[in-house]
Amino acid sequence: MSRLDDYLNPLYQGLWEVVVKKELVTEPLDDGWVSSPVNVPSPGTIGSYRKGQYHVHETVNEWRVHLDRYDPKLHPVLHLIDDAPLLLMISDTVITLLTEVTGSQSIIIQNRLQEQKETWKQQIASGIVISFIGIIFLIDPYYTFQNIFQIVLPLALVCLSVFLMHKGIAFRPVRITRVEDIMRGIAALAAGIFIFFLPLLFWVFVLLLVLGLWMFASAVMLLKRVVKGRKSVPEGFFSRLLIGFFSLSLGIMSILFPIGVLATFMLIFGFIVLLIGITMILVGIRLRDRMSVKMVTQNRKNAKTS
Repeated sequence: MSRLDDYLNPLYQGLWEVVVKKELVTEPLDDGWVSSPVNVPSPGTIGSYRKGQYHVHETVNEWRVHLDRYDPKLHPVLHLIDDAPLLLMISDTVITLLTEVTGSQSIIIQNRLQEQKETWKQQIASGIVISFIGIIFLIDPYYTFQNIFQIVLPLALVCLSVFLMHKGIAFRPVRITRVEDIMRGIAALAAGIFIFFLPLLFWVFVLLLVLGLWMFASAVMLLKRVVKGRKSVPEGFFSRLLIGFFSLSLGIMSILFPIGVLATFMLIFGFIVLLIGITMILVGIRLRDRMSVKMVTQNRKNAKTS
């Protein structure tokens, strides 16, 4: 009997990633492994789990495990800075989406067929809506940015406040049943009104500050490790060197050309949203084809049995 943990010692000997065939692991993941819904995307991944600094990506046939430098539960900021720098997240997201768009949707389709949680029509409809949002970002990033923080975000908070207050009130007869929900609803409403009257320059400053600090911090930590040599960068010396260099460059540019950097990130975000929408549409189309083939096969089996 063997567990996944039994194969992880090489991670402490300088190896960046351990790849374990699923047939070698006879025991299920123990309770220490927790599902991780938010991760840097990677092609072929059907599940992701964490156990302290261990991070495993599950594929159809393999467990791919690496060792994060920081446990995201204990050190979330350091994890974002060093293990998941902004440029790495962007590049891996784009690579993963392009891989799926160019024909690697079989894993996604199999999951959809097994889960049966949504039809191909819902998949395509959602993809069209998301693609439209991405196109809006690409056409006018500044106008989209303005609408998000001055209309969409305040309206979302107002809707949340209505939902919370509705949960806290019974109507037959009218009475307050959950005071905490009423208080949360009032807080959400106040936040929505407050955000509505904030000037757009405030949001520009906040977003640039967050992006700039994230990129500067990632550049410093990555380049410090690069200077120490290859052994200090098991995840890839040259990749982390490039990420550190470009993070530093963009951090400096965010000070010198703030509006240009912000517009660039908005365009990148729009491109990613568009790719997500296209991926969903293609998956929906292929799901429809798979379901059609499945129905034809089932009908033939029924005809033979009858």
